[in-house]
Amino acid sequence: MRRARKIAELLDAAMAIVERDGVDALTMPRLAEAADVAVGGLYRYFDSKDALMAGLQVRAAEDLGAFLDERIAAVEEPIGRVRVAFGTWAAWADRSPALYRLVDASLSDPRVLLTDADARKVDESVRPILRRCADLLDAAAASGHLLPGDAEVRALAVWAALRGVRHLRKRDRLLPEPLHSARIGEVVLEGLLAGWGPAGGAMAAPTL
Repeated sequence: MRRARKIAELLDAAMAIVERDGVDALTMPRLAEAADVAVGGLYRYFDSKDALMAGLQVRAAEDLGAFLDERIAAVEEPIGRVRVAFGTWAAWADRSPALYRLVDASLSDPRVLLTDADARKVDESVRPILRRCADLLDAAAASGHLLPGDAEVRALAVWAALRGVRHLRKRDRLLPEPLHSARIGEVVLEGLLAGWGPAGGAMAAPTL
């Protein structure tokens, strides 16, 4: 219990650094200074900076999962739940920008930043989120809103596409509103759902 509390305190301190100065500012010496511990003492709780980053990403994934559950609980209609679920990534980024940047920096960087063991820990925390989205796609298919298909592949495809659209946000200030990233995200999601929908079936208006 005491060890778990200390790990939580160190993650809190690390998260404060990320929120204030960005992911690149987080180093073991900087964390040791912020937490008022010796650098060597940090390694009693985290084997490496990789392990520390994995801990932060797991925490971020847990927050995203809770936010997703909160949003979809308010919607009953199957295809509406799908739209709300996949709109959660952008909504979460707006609500918790530091957590979003933490995860996105790791996903966007072409370098392998975590060891396989640490990457698996993060994946284990992210996979249930994708599974919940896949379950919603399966429910939409069962209700006749979508054709049957591999829901896990579809969930990952939508998530990857919308995450890519999110990177266009910095151009919003240069473009007319119809070309803003939020609108592009709606078009991407609606295009994918229409492609998976019953032939000739009309899709309801988006509720992102």
